Amino acid sequence: MQYKMKRTRTIILLISGAMWLLGCSGGAYRQTLDRAERQNAAFDSITGIDSIQTAAAYMDRHGTANEQVRAYYLLGCAYRDAAEAPKALEAYHEAADRADTTRSDCDYGLLMRLHAQMAELFYQQLLPYEMMQELDAQRRYALRAGDDKAAANAIERRANAYYLLDKPDSIIPIRMKASAMYEGLGLTEEAAQALGPVINLLTDRGDTAEARRCITRYESVSSAFVDGEPIPRKTLHYYSKGKYYLAIGKTDSAQIMFRRLLLTEHATGQNEAGYRGLYLLYQQTGQKDSMAKYADLCYQQSIHQLATTNSDNLRHMQSLYNYSRSQQLAQQMTAKAHRQTLTLYAVITLTAILILIAVALWLHYRRKRRALLSQYDQEQANLQKALNELNKLKEALEMRDTKIGDLVEEKEMDVRAHQIQIRQLEEKLKIRRSKNVNEQLMSSPVYRHFKDAALNPKARISKRDWQELQDLIDEVLPGFYARMNSQKQSLSQADYQICMLVRLFFPPKEISNLTGNSASGISMKRARLLLRIFDIDGSPDTFDKLVQQII
Repeated sequence: MQYKMKRTRTIILLISGAMWLLGCSGGAYRQTLDRAERQNAAFDSITGIDSIQTAAAYMDRHGTANEQVRAYYLLGCAYRDAAEAPKALEAYHEAADRADTTRSDCDYGLLMRLHAQMAELFYQQLLPYEMMQELDAQRRYALRAGDDKAAANAIERRANAYYLLDKPDSIIPIRMKASAMYEGLGLTEEAAQALGPVINLLTDRGDTAEARRCITRYESVSSAFVDGEPIPRKTLHYYSKGKYYLAIGKTDSAQIMFRRLLLTEHATGQNEAGYRGLYLLYQQTGQKDSMAKYADLCYQQSIHQLATTNSDNLRHMQSLYNYSRSQQLAQQMTAKAHRQTLTLYAVITLTAILILIAVALWLHYRRKRRALLSQYDQEQANLQKALNELNKLKEALEMRDTKIGDLVEEKEMDVRAHQIQIRQLEEKLKIRRSKNVNEQLMSSPVYRHFKDAALNPKARISKRDWQELQDLIDEVLPGFYARMNSQKQSLSQADYQICMLVRLFFPPKEISNLTGNSASGISMKRARLLLRIFDIDGSPDTFDKLVQQII
């Protein structure tokens, strides 16, 4: 018994040491990622890129799929805040590659945010087609996560991609659809905001009635206005409204709108829009004065420069991304092959070490067992010798030899000592005395504990109690678990607990008390288990008889 306990303690220490070596740093790395996540949620710049990168590498080896996605997503956000767009995109791609969408616990909300961030980076780099791919992924994962607002936002942002492609006829229906989706969700503010950018496009298309409706909706609901005036970053609304007035012939109102854009506190782009509006106004009214000519020249030059810059940047960024992505994929394949080779070498080395340890332990165990068997045989011989001498003394005692009594007592003590020594050796050698299997099960403390709990409705069975019961079953009935769980089916923990209680001859009422199920529910489960395990369509009692016969 002492040898068995010592070996158990050694195994526990080895397992604990291995788990400590594997997971001692996990808490620190998770704290690093938690800090980065708090900074990102508060819209603060994420700091400590090196520590986040180290945490991501750790999660690659020891984390779940969701933890790996989270780590690389936060690394991408850190690069984004450091204005390192290529590295940010690389980290985002790493995060997307590690997602396991086949698992039921996949974090679709995190994948939604990941692809939304990638879409924004592609927009900043003037890559509309890549942006739309990421927005499609954002919408797909938003719907799986149950976030209808984010799904509508993905549709709304597609309009920005078509803006880069200079396709206004595609922008209008997209924003109209997004506005209707927001409205259906009760998000009136977002619904109004989505209509703002289409006012100018509707006017250019000649649909002034729809433009008027959008203006009314945008100004009456949107938070872009304070006391009836647009906030500074929304002052370009004056240009859209001025063009609307110009389209319906209200030139005085249009001139007021355009001149509001020429205030000194407005940005250069807003002044340019004001000059452009005045150019269109004077062109329509036929007033060829110097201001109109200046506005015309400013307008023509700025539009030409903007179109040229956008076109050149678009072609350049598209080719740059395609080349960088191809290089990145090649590097990833090389790194993956290298990691697989290292992993193979590590597995082979570890396997060899484990085999050597197993062989050494087996040889040590074999030598020790041989010594114990030799001692066991010697004790059996000593016992037989002592019994023979005891019988002779008893025969002499019957002949009334007065000195034999003390010798008999001494020899009986010798016999008991040998018997005690033999039982101890049997325990070390795991030699079981003949005993009924059911008696072994029902004489154990674990069985008595469950029996007491079954008769006491207030008693509670802990996870540790169930584990101890399973350990008892595994020890006394080593083939029971395999019989209950075949290749065709695998039982849940709750079903296997019912099987163990049935094998221990617990009646249905007591099983109901121990598992917290109703008596009818237990009966239905036993009938179902009969069909699953034994492929027999019969009564619960038939299931009990078959399980209780397993030894």
